[in-house]
Amino acid sequence: MGLIQGTKVVITGPTHAPRLELARRLADAGLDVMNAVSGKTGLLVANPGAPDSRKLQRARELGISLVDEATALSLAERVVPGTPKSVPVVEISPSPARTRRTPPPRASSSLPWSGRRVLVLGGLHRDATAVRARLVQLGAVPAIILTAAVTHVLVLNGGEADGRFAKARDRGLPVLEAHHVSSLADTSAPAIPEPQGVYDGSAETSSAPTSLSAGAVVDIPQGVDGFTVNIAWTSTQGNPSYDPEVDVVAFELAGDGKVPSDDEFIFYNQPASPDGVARLSIDGDREQGVSIDLTAAPDEIERLTIGAAIDGDATFGDVGAISVTVDAAEFTFATAVLDAATTERSMIIAEIYRRNGLWRFRAVGQGYDDGLAEFAVRHGVDVEEH
Repeated sequence: MGLIQGTKVVITGPTHAPRLELARRLADAGLDVMNAVSGKTGLLVANPGAPDSRKLQRARELGISLVDEATALSLAERVVPGTPKSVPVVEISPSPARTRRTPPPRASSSLPWSGRRVLVLGGLHRDATAVRARLVQLGAVPAIILTAAVTHVLVLNGGEADGRFAKARDRGLPVLEAHHVSSLADTSAPAIPEPQGVYDGSAETSSAPTSLSAGAVVDIPQGVDGFTVNIAWTSTQGNPSYDPEVDVVAFELAGDGKVPSDDEFIFYNQPASPDGVARLSIDGDREQGVSIDLTAAPDEIERLTIGAAIDGDATFGDVGAISVTVDAAEFTFATAVLDAATTERSMIIAEIYRRNGLWRFRAVGQGYDDGLAEFAVRHGVDVEEH
């Protein structure tokens, strides 16, 4: 027995294949992969042990069939009748930030910790927020995840228990403590130990990205038409198995602040816009991104909004700090840490907009207590069609 072409399918919880790839395979088979469960949904895909999300609860209420990932793919091989539906193919590849290259020369920064990328571990939410603000004041880039670009680790109360601490120590990264970061009112430059044989600071210091607070704006560098906005997060629960289901999305908006059509709503069932301006990329369970090509932007598109939404009962307060990096092919030109969320379940993370013929990037961090459907409607999307 197979499925009828056009059956509406919803995916929830962790998947063995990358979620975007699974959605593509089901859609290519002729199924209609949706974002929300409704009375029209024919099948919910959830692997054993999936969190009890709102999608699962709604499916049980409506009596919708539930299958695991392997069964769904097996059923997709027997879809009848009809021509398979296609969606844009998404390249699943590491983000540009993974490749360390020499960026073009830029003016040296006078800030004392310029070029340092500091991972903050442990501490209460308010303490970690204050430390990250101090790091920005000193010229450093606060980090949320441990990547090859991290140069130091700052450990607050309980930070030694974080699994990333041992990995950072194995890499020989210098470990900082609270006394290395003086009060926000103090503008002096506290001494900072440097990595031995890992980092000399020269290339990064001459090309330190702009660190943005919420609401701050930076011009897209001249000649940079393509870049990726990478978004990373960690759970505040201290439990590696606790992994809120976060969906990164994007909207291409006209002058009225709405999408011209639903084709300009980019999400996991529609991972690339037809005009090629934006497409989703993925680089791990807790890092996603949106690749941007400004040369493809039609004249009617004045703004691109990048956001995220959480499925189930989790909130962005559970997710904790969100790290944003804006990565061109050769260098990172902007970073931000957004960590003021509490009860929000959807959020505008960043905006890219035209101003006097130039493109600018703004870190936002504006959240809403409603979910993805309401978030999409707010930007002009007809959710009944998705």
